[in-house]
Amino acid sequence: MRIYRICMVTDSLDLGGAETHVTSLAGKLAAMGHEVTVISGGGRLVHTLSGVRHITLPYFKKRFLPRLFFKLLVFFRKNKFDIIHAHTRFSAFICRPFAKGRLVVTAHWVFDSRFPKRQFTYWGNQTLAVSRDIAEYLKGVYGCKEQRITVTVNGIDSEQFAPQKERSKKRRIVCCTRMDADRADAAFALLEAARQLPQDEFSLTLIGDGNRFEELTLAYEKIKKQDKDCDIRLLGGVSNVATCLRDADIFVGVSRAALEGMSAGCAVILAGNEGYLSVFRPKDAHIAEESNFCCRGAEETTVERLVQDLSYLLRLSQEELLKMGKANREYILRHYTVSRMAQDALSVYQRICMTKCVLCGYYGFENVGDTLLSKALTKELAERGYERVLLLSAKKLSLRAIHALHRGYDFFLGGGNLLQDATSRRSLSFYLFCALRARYLEIYGGIGPLSCEGKKRVIPLLKKAELFHARTRKDAALAKALGAPRVRLSSDTVLSLPFPQKEKGEKILLSLRAPAPDEEAAALAFSLSICRRFGKERCFIFVMHPADRRFAKRVAGLCGIPLFEGGADRFLSLLAKCQAVISSRLHAGICALGMEIPFLLWEGEEKCRFFIEDIKETAKQSDFCALFSFSDRPSALPADTGIKKARALMRARI
Repeated sequence: MRIYRICMVTDSLDLGGAETHVTSLAGKLAAMGHEVTVISGGGRLVHTLSGVRHITLPYFKKRFLPRLFFKLLVFFRKNKFDIIHAHTRFSAFICRPFAKGRLVVTAHWVFDSRFPKRQFTYWGNQTLAVSRDIAEYLKGVYGCKEQRITVTVNGIDSEQFAPQKERSKKRRIVCCTRMDADRADAAFALLEAARQLPQDEFSLTLIGDGNRFEELTLAYEKIKKQDKDCDIRLLGGVSNVATCLRDADIFVGVSRAALEGMSAGCAVILAGNEGYLSVFRPKDAHIAEESNFCCRGAEETTVERLVQDLSYLLRLSQEELLKMGKANREYILRHYTVSRMAQDALSVYQRICMTKCVLCGYYGFENVGDTLLSKALTKELAERGYERVLLLSAKKLSLRAIHALHRGYDFFLGGGNLLQDATSRRSLSFYLFCALRARYLEIYGGIGPLSCEGKKRVIPLLKKAELFHARTRKDAALAKALGAPRVRLSSDTVLSLPFPQKEKGEKILLSLRAPAPDEEAAALAFSLSICRRFGKERCFIFVMHPADRRFAKRVAGLCGIPLFEGGADRFLSLLAKCQAVISSRLHAGICALGMEIPFLLWEGEEKCRFFIEDIKETAKQSDFCALFSFSDRPSALPADTGIKKARALMRARI
């Protein structure tokens, strides 16, 4: 599982459904192993964050843009996040310049779309809508594209909101809502309804505060003066709502608070400023789900309707109420868990991170092995879900790839042994320069040979990598020794390519790296002995790298055998006609294994030795491959004993 670095931004963490949504989601993602940071203006719910770093920026509350902008600029430069997840219109607008194409916005409500607020509204690169009607609102009012909107749920922590019912003569009624002008109608109607119900049959608790709280307090005090025996409590804003709901029998309210009441095993009446949907029953849940249990478009909330439904519930026995509450809780456990909410968010994070990625390697130098690697890795990354793979190399400095790297798109260092300084220190410097600037990094291939200085240089890169896909056991061991925290034993990705059908042929393919001057005579003598022993009419030489061309021409002229060169497709088509391969180029052996052709690799190449040793450790019978030196004079070609099983075992590791 990929570990995401997530920054959630919201105006405040005071009491409210959207704020509880943020704390629940952040806590669940942190529990799943992701690195979560929450930025807000502070509030009474900050202490409920578990395993989550919280940064308080009071300027969110004051809307002091210059100072807030500067603080966020400094913060996001120091912290490289994979995702910025905003939960309000203002936080989305202020974070847009820092997101670099990775901003997710959750739409918790329908908003005022008039001028000038519409001009300061941004719904991110992907949007999470907490209900279907909000998704339709975003499409209709703001013109958001459907493919950018994902409908999620207000996930409830079912362990925190769990029932602990005790038998009582009085039914316990709870209403929890913001006591604001656009939220508090149900609370006022409930106070009036309480006067018309038998006072000895229930107790009423009102939870929440807001700009109408003083008005509600006056209404409450008036009722208390008229009837001192009425059992009504006005708690104001509290952060431990779960404690108040655990032993409640009936809940009155809407939205997330209503879902929390269901999770706590209460019978629920859906009533709010936007409408009234009566007593909730899971069989009719689709009606409430359309508006995220906010009753948008339903009939008006009235005292008469509340009195009627409360009278019905108060007449039920304790067992009948418990049965209704149990059905509500089971409904929440099936459809409205925090786990589902977190998975919805993770699917959006994955989608937004997989729009583009950068694949960096030794590409564009007419090397057949690296051409095959670019094809294989591009195919694998596409299968993983990346919509577009941008190639980056020192030969072809793609401006799009450089821009994508700057924007923080996922970066893959993929090729052969890129992390080596035996042939050139400059190439290692190029790969380190690019990879160390990546936000998310994975490495494919091998490692080494490295000098002592080279090992010191690659240690920070290996520690930064989210995953090192080592193609041999020796590469895996060396990467771990140099401090790579996450190493996976894989195989060279070229083995995953669809190879052409093998033909029945007797050809022998030679593909030799241009040797050092002191080894050139021995290499020529070895090539001549191969052609004499097995027949020059059966042998041919293929140039896999432009640097080998001069030496290949000498071998072809001395031995009287044909010379071929060209791209990867031509190499594979010629390889399909071969009985054996003799090469000092690693990918000639890898392709031979992929096509089940016996092969010999030169022992003077470290990565060839690692590859042969890895095959010998993986497959018990591996007579089909061996190492050779220029001083050898092979009398027979290797047999194909065990090659099918070895190929299957090596491909299974990819």
